[in-house]
Amino acid sequence: MPQQNRKASEKTIAILGYRARYLHYACTKPRATLLCFHGWLDNAASFDGIAPLLPELRLVCLDLPGHGLSEHLPPAQAYAFIDTVAHVHAATLALGWSRYCLVGHSLGAAVASMLAGAVPARVQRLALIEGLGPLTEEPKHAAARLARALEEEERKQGKSAPVYRSRDEAVRRLEASMSRLSHEAALTLVSRG
Repeated sequence: MPQQNRKASEKTIAILGYRARYLHYACTKPRATLLCFHGWLDNAASFDGIAPLLPELRLVCLDLPGHGLSEHLPPAQAYAFIDTVAHVHAATLALGWSRYCLVGHSLGAAVASMLAGAVPARVQRLALIEGLGPLTEEPKHAAARLARALEEEERKQGKSAPVYRSRDEAVRRLEASMSRLSHEAALTLVSRG
Protein backbone atom coordinates (compact mmCIF):
# COMPACT_ATOMS: atom_id res chain seq x y z
CA MET A 1 0.00 0.00 0.00
CA PRO A 2 1.44 3.43 -0.95
CA GLN A 3 2.68 5.60 1.89
CA GLN A 4 1.57 9.02 0.71
CA ASN A 5 3.29 10.65 3.67
CA ARG A 6 6.66 8.98 3.06
CA LYS A 7 9.17 11.79 3.35
CA ALA A 8 12.76 11.90 2.27
CA SER A 9 15.60 13.33 4.28
CA GLU A 10 18.22 15.46 2.55
CA LYS A 11 21.77 14.10 2.71
CA THR A 12 25.22 15.09 1.45
CA ILE A 13 28.32 13.06 0.61
CA ALA A 14 31.73 14.22 -0.57
CA ILE A 15 32.94 12.44 -3.70
CA LEU A 16 35.59 13.16 -6.31
CA GLY A 17 36.13 16.80 -5.34
CA TYR A 18 32.55 17.99 -4.93
CA ARG A 19 29.55 17.57 -2.64
CA ALA A 20 26.80 15.36 -3.98
CA ARG A 21 23.31 15.59 -2.56
CA TYR A 22 20.68 12.90 -2.36
CA LEU A 23 17.22 12.19 -1.04
CA HIS A 24 17.07 9.30 1.42
CA TYR A 25 13.80 7.40 1.78
CA ALA A 26 14.38 5.23 4.83
CA CYS A 27 12.32 2.32 6.05
CA THR A 28 12.52 0.22 9.20
CA LYS A 29 13.37 -3.18 7.72
CA PRO A 30 14.27 -2.66 4.06
CA ARG A 31 13.97 -5.64 1.73
CA ALA A 32 16.59 -3.96 -0.47
CA THR A 33 18.53 -0.74 -0.90
CA LEU A 34 18.15 1.03 -4.23
CA LEU A 35 20.46 3.68 -5.62
CA CYS A 36 18.31 5.71 -8.00
CA PHE A 37 19.59 8.30 -10.43
CA HIS A 38 17.94 10.46 -13.00
CA GLY A 39 18.21 11.49 -16.61
CA TRP A 40 19.96 14.44 -18.22
CA LEU A 41 18.73 17.80 -16.84
CA ASP A 42 16.53 16.04 -14.25
CA ASN A 43 17.30 15.54 -10.57
CA ALA A 44 16.63 13.26 -7.60
CA ALA A 45 13.05 14.53 -7.36
CA SER A 46 12.35 12.39 -10.45
CA PHE A 47 11.68 9.55 -8.00
CA ASP A 48 9.29 11.44 -5.69
CA GLY A 49 6.29 9.83 -7.38
CA ILE A 50 7.43 6.22 -7.05
CA ALA A 51 8.92 6.40 -3.54
CA PRO A 52 5.49 6.08 -1.84
CA LEU A 53 4.82 2.96 -3.93
CA LEU A 54 7.92 1.20 -2.58
CA PRO A 55 7.48 1.30 1.21
CA GLU A 56 9.57 -1.82 1.88
CA LEU A 57 12.61 -0.47 0.04
CA ARG A 58 15.28 2.00 1.11
CA LEU A 59 15.79 4.53 -1.68
CA VAL A 60 18.81 6.75 -2.11
CA CYS A 61 18.03 9.16 -4.96
CA LEU A 62 21.23 10.83 -6.11
CA ASP A 63 21.55 14.22 -7.77
CA LEU A 64 24.23 13.75 -10.43
CA PRO A 65 26.99 16.42 -10.57
CA GLY A 66 25.63 19.84 -11.49
CA HIS A 67 22.02 18.64 -11.20
CA GLY A 68 19.47 19.29 -8.47
CA LEU A 69 21.25 20.31 -5.28
CA SER A 70 24.60 18.64 -6.04
CA GLU A 71 27.52 20.97 -6.62
CA HIS A 72 28.91 21.54 -10.06
CA LEU A 73 32.19 19.87 -10.81
CA PRO A 74 35.44 21.76 -10.27
CA PRO A 75 36.52 23.63 -13.42
CA ALA A 76 39.11 21.05 -14.50
CA GLN A 77 36.61 18.16 -14.47
CA ALA A 78 34.29 17.20 -17.32
CA TYR A 79 30.72 15.94 -17.51
CA ALA A 80 31.52 13.12 -19.91
CA PHE A 81 29.30 10.06 -19.79
CA ILE A 82 32.01 7.73 -18.56
CA ASP A 83 32.89 10.20 -15.80
CA THR A 84 29.28 10.03 -14.62
CA VAL A 85 29.67 6.26 -14.25
CA ALA A 86 32.73 6.95 -12.05
CA HIS A 87 30.75 9.47 -9.95
CA VAL A 88 27.96 6.98 -9.27
CA HIS A 89 30.48 4.29 -8.36
CA ALA A 90 32.23 6.76 -6.04
CA ALA A 91 28.86 7.49 -4.40
CA THR A 92 28.37 3.80 -3.60
CA LEU A 93 31.84 3.69 -2.06
CA ALA A 94 31.19 6.85 -0.02
CA LEU A 95 27.95 5.31 1.24
CA GLY A 96 29.93 2.24 2.34
CA TRP A 97 27.99 -0.18 0.14
CA SER A 98 29.47 -3.39 -1.22
CA ARG A 99 26.17 -4.69 -2.70
CA TYR A 100 23.22 -2.68 -3.96
CA CYS A 101 20.44 -2.39 -6.52
CA LEU A 102 20.54 0.24 -9.27
CA VAL A 103 17.59 2.12 -10.74
CA GLY A 104 18.36 4.48 -13.59
CA HIS A 105 16.14 6.70 -15.69
CA SER A 106 17.11 7.74 -19.23
CA LEU A 107 20.76 8.86 -18.98
CA GLY A 108 20.73 7.22 -15.56
CA ALA A 109 19.70 3.93 -17.23
CA ALA A 110 22.74 4.10 -19.49
CA VAL A 111 24.97 4.88 -16.51
CA ALA A 112 23.41 2.06 -14.46
CA SER A 113 23.92 -0.49 -17.23
CA MET A 114 27.58 0.49 -17.64
CA LEU A 115 28.22 0.37 -13.88
CA ALA A 116 26.50 -3.02 -13.59
CA GLY A 117 28.67 -4.32 -16.41
CA ALA A 118 31.83 -2.96 -14.80
CA VAL A 119 31.19 -4.24 -11.26
CA PRO A 120 28.64 -7.06 -11.63
CA ALA A 121 29.50 -8.66 -8.28
CA ARG A 122 28.31 -5.51 -6.49
CA VAL A 123 24.99 -5.09 -8.30
CA GLN A 124 22.17 -7.26 -6.95
CA ARG A 125 19.46 -5.99 -9.28
CA LEU A 126 19.24 -3.54 -12.15
CA ALA A 127 16.13 -1.59 -13.22
CA LEU A 128 16.19 0.66 -16.27
CA ILE A 129 13.47 3.23 -16.95
CA GLU A 130 13.24 4.69 -20.47
CA GLY A 131 16.67 3.47 -21.44
CA LEU A 132 18.53 0.27 -22.19
CA GLY A 133 22.14 1.41 -22.17
CA PRO A 134 24.47 3.97 -23.68
CA LEU A 135 24.00 5.11 -27.26
CA THR A 136 26.32 3.42 -29.70
CA GLU A 137 27.29 3.90 -33.31
CA GLU A 138 29.73 2.58 -35.88
CA PRO A 139 33.42 3.14 -35.02
CA LYS A 140 33.89 5.05 -38.28
CA HIS A 141 31.80 7.89 -36.79
CA ALA A 142 33.98 8.29 -33.66
CA ALA A 143 36.14 11.13 -35.02
CA ALA A 144 33.11 13.16 -36.15
CA ARG A 145 31.38 12.62 -32.78
CA LEU A 146 34.50 13.75 -30.92
CA ALA A 147 34.74 16.84 -33.15
CA ARG A 148 31.10 17.73 -32.37
CA ALA A 149 31.72 17.25 -28.64
CA LEU A 150 34.79 19.50 -28.74
CA GLU A 151 32.86 22.17 -30.66
CA GLU A 152 30.04 22.00 -28.13
CA GLU A 153 32.48 22.42 -25.24
CA GLU A 154 34.05 25.39 -27.02
CA ARG A 155 30.64 27.05 -27.45
CA LYS A 156 29.97 26.66 -23.71
CA GLN A 157 33.11 28.54 -22.67
CA GLY A 158 32.23 31.70 -20.78
CA LYS A 159 28.49 31.02 -20.82
CA SER A 160 26.49 30.80 -17.63
CA ALA A 161 23.40 28.75 -16.92
CA PRO A 162 20.06 30.44 -17.65
CA VAL A 163 18.40 32.28 -14.79
CA TYR A 164 14.63 32.56 -14.70
CA ARG A 165 12.73 35.41 -13.06
CA SER A 166 10.29 33.09 -11.32
CA ARG A 167 9.54 29.46 -10.60
CA ASP A 168 6.53 29.69 -12.92
CA GLU A 169 8.73 30.83 -15.81
CA ALA A 170 11.13 27.93 -15.20
CA VAL A 171 8.22 25.46 -15.09
CA ARG A 172 6.80 26.84 -18.37
CA ARG A 173 10.23 26.57 -20.06
CA LEU A 174 10.66 22.99 -18.87
CA GLU A 175 7.17 22.00 -20.01
CA ALA A 176 7.84 23.55 -23.43
CA SER A 177 11.18 21.76 -23.83
CA MET A 178 9.90 18.30 -22.87
CA SER A 179 6.91 17.27 -24.91
CA ARG A 180 5.15 14.87 -22.53
CA LEU A 181 6.08 16.33 -19.17
CA SER A 182 3.09 17.13 -16.96
CA HIS A 183 2.80 20.40 -15.09
CA GLU A 184 3.13 18.53 -11.77
CA ALA A 185 6.32 16.75 -12.91
CA ALA A 186 7.84 20.00 -14.17
CA LEU A 187 7.01 21.69 -10.86
CA THR A 188 8.62 18.82 -8.93
CA LEU A 189 11.84 19.02 -10.94
CA VAL A 190 12.04 22.82 -10.85
CA SER A 191 11.50 22.80 -7.08
CA ARG A 192 14.77 20.88 -6.68
CA GLY A 193 16.75 22.34 -9.58
